[in-house]
Amino acid sequence: MSAAASFIDPAYLLLGLTLPNTQWKITQQIPPGITGSTFGVSYLAERDGTNGKETAFVKAIDFVAAFNEPDPLSAFGDLVNLARYESEIADFCTKNGMTKVVRSFGKDQIIPPQFNGDQMRQVFCIIFERGEGDLRKKLTTVSAPSVSWKLAVLRDVAQAVSQMHKHDVAHQDIKPSNVITLPDVDGSPNSKLGDVGRAVRKSGGPYNSLPWPGAKAYAPVERYYGYRPSDWKDEREASDAFMVGGLALFLFTGVPLLAALIDRLPDNLKPGQWANGYDSTIKAALTKSQTEVVETLLRPTLPAFADEICNIVYQLSSPSPEKRGDRRARASGQVGMDRIWSRLRLLAQKAKIQKV
Repeated sequence: MSAAASFIDPAYLLLGLTLPNTQWKITQQIPPGITGSTFGVSYLAERDGTNGKETAFVKAIDFVAAFNEPDPLSAFGDLVNLARYESEIADFCTKNGMTKVVRSFGKDQIIPPQFNGDQMRQVFCIIFERGEGDLRKKLTTVSAPSVSWKLAVLRDVAQAVSQMHKHDVAHQDIKPSNVITLPDVDGSPNSKLGDVGRAVRKSGGPYNSLPWPGAKAYAPVERYYGYRPSDWKDEREASDAFMVGGLALFLFTGVPLLAALIDRLPDNLKPGQWANGYDSTIKAALTKSQTEVVETLLRPTLPAFADEICNIVYQLSSPSPEKRGDRRARASGQVGMDRIWSRLRLLAQKAKIQKV
């Protein structure tokens, strides 16, 4: 192996190779930024199956970067643990029948031939069900998406979150790039929630101690004021609910929820300016901001079911984590994403029948 080759990240050298244990052939590298992946190199792969060609999405992770850290052994261990955790959480979701979470096809490892069997250059691969793309890409190909189309996407995401919450898992990184689109079913969009690598489990995991494991731009607003609820449902399930509310606002208006809320606050109450914590003053201001967002930004875009959709967004995006979620479920101490899913499913059906 040449000196130059030793500096190449092996995860970038998989194109055309076949993973030895699972027989997936790497056919295409996905450019950075196209997927919602937070680390690793993304590829498409295919193999012969019983019903013809199968396709998959592969996340390839190498550990070269660890050797540039001040404490290489510690950094290496951290990377290994994070890769293992993502594989395990993906398998957990699949094995527990979470049909609206992207399926795991298992894992594999490979050493690119340039490295002559050097075990330190081994690449760890996590293999997932492949969709057509993510929601960002889909929105560029759908001409004037209907209310029923948008509600069907929200229905699928809410179902995925409900399935995860039922098994004490919170996704924590719900955003358009992590909503994976599949071929339509009966003329309606078919979506799944992907990239569970930042999920947290009630039983513990590498991200549980972090104030926010997902993309900061989609975090629930209280985290920007340093407030982290102590109860699991308020801390984790309610933050998933906030992000589903944010997805709803984005689908109907194209505007991110967090930015819309903060932009409408007085300057002295914005994060970084207010120093008195997440108190009643901030909650009152955010409630006013939320009303402005829903009534002046969201409602005018809704040609049908405006009251029902606005009501769901109000409940999902409440500034108070302990109130966030389905109102009836909250009365019994639950966040109630299963109820939100049921409401969205009914609305999507009605909208499709009414052709809006």
